Amino acid sequence: MKTQKPYKRRAKIKEHENYLKLVIPVRRMWFLILVFLAVALIWGAAVPGFIETHSVNLKNLSGMPQKTLLTFAIVLLFNLFIIITLLWLLFRTEIIIFDKTHLKIKKKFVFHRTRKYDIDEIDDFNVKESLRYRKIVGFGHKNNHKKWLWTIEVREVFNFFYKNTKVKFGNGIDEAEAKYILKHLIEKGYLAPKSIN
Repeated sequence: MKTQKPYKRRAKIKEHENYLKLVIPVRRMWFLILVFLAVALIWGAAVPGFIETHSVNLKNLSGMPQKTLLTFAIVLLFNLFIIITLLWLLFRTEIIIFDKTHLKIKKKFVFHRTRKYDIDEIDDFNVKESLRYRKIVGFGHKNNHKKWLWTIEVREVFNFFYKNTKVKFGNGIDEAEAKYILKHLIEKGYLAPKSIN
């Protein structure tokens, strides 16, 4: 007798009168988080030293030499980039909303974008984990990008075709949990059997 693989439930399923909402915290890349945290602490600690060494007057920035002002601006912008990236690695979420006519996928952080799909146009909806790499900054050799620090692994488990284009989502849960969610969606009538593989 085949036993069902246990899973660690990460997604939150919220059922409403006319729609179902999934909230998936994206998998945290702890190595990257620790690296960025260390850089943020080191860089943040360097800012007061820079201010003191270069006699930066925060009340009179216009009176500073242009070279010093430019360097100070670069230091602050880099620190801001590190902090935002760290927060993004920690707190980004994926929100999926099913209603009787549409599927909406939102990648949420400070700002978010929404992709909207007509349920009747969805075909071959299935669960299969796929792995890809996403750069968090725009450089590095594309053929060896998985070796570099500035990429993150994206493991998505839901797949479907929409108007001949393959769509993937569900980064943050494993296949066992995804199959449970898919079964729940079918039982509640949000996905028709004809669209399931």
